[in-house]
Amino acid sequence: METEAQQKIKEVLDNLKADAGDLAIVPGLACGGDILFLEACLERQMKVEVYLPFESAQFIEESVSFAGDDWVERFYRIKNHPQVVLNLQPERIGAVPQGSNPFERNNRWALYSGLIYGIDRVRLIVLWDGKGGDGRGGTGDMVKQVRQLGGIVEHLDTTKFDYWKAQGAGIGNRET
Repeated sequence: METEAQQKIKEVLDNLKADAGDLAIVPGLACGGDILFLEACLERQMKVEVYLPFESAQFIEESVSFAGDDWVERFYRIKNHPQVVLNLQPERIGAVPQGSNPFERNNRWALYSGLIYGIDRVRLIVLWDGKGGDGRGGTGDMVKQVRQLGGIVEHLDTTKFDYWKAQGAGIGNRET
């Protein structure tokens, strides 16, 4: 499924004619879609700003390491890339207020940082199953925020990937 996701992300970036003159603002560096998107942006020599709600170690613990060491290594490769500016919420805008959701706050911080370039330049590219169960600060919440402000959402619906069609047809389900 990763290869298909990478291809879909590249197609969206191709359609947007994204290149070294563009800036990607990303509210996270989580395993999966965040890392795949950032890798695709860096292949195009794009400038990247990553916004994290916590210090790297805590973010890795909560959003990366459960998927394995490869994703942690990819996290660090991106974090340390010369085209990447890392913005840590505690350093830049202060500690998360009591009772606030750090991920929701982080999404808004990244979104508002992008809005300084104009709403017509804001594109949210999401690799997502479309389910709203991720709550405040999740993908569904970010999609809602962008749409409410008039931004454009490019939804790469993972439930429609060929990978799942093959699984449903019994292809690839054999044990070896």
